[in-house]
Amino acid sequence: MANIDPIDAADALAKIEALATAAGYLDTNKEQLSLMLGILDVISQTAAAGQKKNVA
Repeated sequence: MANIDPIDAADALAKIEALATAAGYLDTNKEQLSLMLGILDVISQTAAAGQKKNVA
């Protein structure tokens, strides 16, 4: 398992939280809902990739 700098991890989590929070406000119309789902998909894919990288 790779050593992860706690500061980098905290920074990454803060950015993820900000993206998720912003995505939560995108619910006015169909285009915004699509954008929200896209943001959440990017968050999910990035988390999965990070998990694989740190497990290997």
